[in-house]
Formats: sequence, C-alpha cells, structure tokens
Amino acid sequence: MITAELLCIMVEVARQLDCISSQKWEIRIGHRNLIVAAARYMGFGDFNSQNKILNVLYAISTSNKMLRREQRIERLRVGTEMSFNQANSLLNVLEGDEYSLEALIARTQCLISCRDDSVQELVRSAIDVLTNVSLLLESFVGAGSYFKNFCFLRILFC
Repeated sequence: MITAELLCIMVEVARQLDCISSQKWEIRIGHRNLIVAAARYMGFGDFNSQNKILNVLYAISTSNKMLRREQRIERLRVGTEMSFNQANSLLNVLEGDEYSLEALIARTQCLISCRDDSVQELVRSAIDVLTNVSLLLESFVGAGSYFKNFCFLRILFC
C-alpha cells in the first residue's frame, strides 16, 4: 500500500535527479474501492469475483507492454468470466478518455447515484482519498513543477 507521504518523497527524489526532472511526468493514481464499487454495481458482489477483477486489472497495469483497449477487455473477459459488454462497461467507468480528478468524478457519477448504499460508500471514500492525495501533491510539488499531470485510475494503488 502506498501512502501520500511516500509518494511525495518519491516525487521529491525524482525532482532532484536532473535526468528525470527534465522529462515530462505523469503520476497515475487509482483506488481499489472504485474498482470494487464498479464490480458490485455490475453484479460482481462476491469476494472471489472482485478479487479476480482486481488481479486482472493489476496484471494489465503492470504489463511490460501497453495494451490496446480491446486487449484489456479480452483479458478482463477471459480472466473474470465477464461478458464483452460487462468488461467494456467496467473499463468505461474506470478509464475514460480523460484522467483528471474531475473526469473521474464525472465517470463515477452512476456509482455515486446507485441504489446500493455499499457502492455509494465505497465510491465516496475513494473519491475523498483521491481528492486529498491530489491536494497534497499539488501543494507539495507546486504550480511550476514538472509534475503537472496527475492521472487518476491507471495504476491500482489503495
């Protein structure tokens, strides 16, 4: 589990290294509860199904090669016994075209307004944590930093 403090230390170390600090950076952050909430919303309420989804998404995010969307859908479909439509819908909520915190909140609006209280609670807690991490990182790295882009829900940290 990665904490905001550890992430800030890593950012500061990277900023001090000339060969790294001269590059454009993109910090990708996600939250386990968002994935679990989306899985529950789609009917995967049992722990084993959720664990399969988490494992497949983790494998996708740590893959040595960049997978196309179709490949990610296929891995989800095969690894979790989802239909194509379920895997596609799950990725629509979790990924989207824009990775800002505001875009993530907009994409998860269907989960926030869901009738299932446990789904709502998971999403709200995850959004609160991600908002706090975003604010902490923005204040830590400053407005003129190389670390201007924070991408939410691309790597599965919780």
